[in-house]
Amino acid sequence: MGVRWMGLTGGTRTITTTSLLTLTVGLLIGTHGMIKGDTPRSLAGVLGVGIALTAITLITIRRWICDTTAQTQELTEARQGYEAELRANLAARASIEAEYARFTRDMAAARAQMAATLEAERQAMQAGVEKERLQLQQSAFLTGVQMERSGALKPGAVPRSNLIKFPKQHQETAPEREASREHGVVGP
Repeated sequence: MGVRWMGLTGGTRTITTTSLLTLTVGLLIGTHGMIKGDTPRSLAGVLGVGIALTAITLITIRRWICDTTAQTQELTEARQGYEAELRANLAARASIEAEYARFTRDMAAARAQMAATLEAERQAMQAGVEKERLQLQQSAFLTGVQMERSGALKPGAVPRSNLIKFPKQHQETAPEREASREHGVVGP
């Protein structure tokens, strides 16, 4: 793009300069023709002035219609704003992705730590249960040995005491009373 003069480019600038020169020459010729009383020269001057004014008017209208300098400037500013916003959005997206990756790593580490803790607790509980089971087996075996030594496990041995009466044993020892079927008598 060439050097701008009054907001005009090369071709328009040449036409404007020529029109101004034609206007000046037309005014001089028209004035000289009027002073001398030469009608053709006066008409030529007026015609030159009319052509020059028409050209200047058309150039002004074209400039007024076709001048996109302000719109180009607005477009450039909008594009720069868009690019700045795009960079900010990309930076925000990158930081969000980095934060998400960090969060994912932290969650994986927490899950691994919790799994290790749960496994250690499970093993400790299993060891405790196994220890208790062994103690119960030992106690049961000792009780069995003591019962064998005392003769309680021999066939036909009479139990020394029966603290808990089971229903079957209770029925053998005391027959159940027959409920009365009379009116007004309440039975068990």
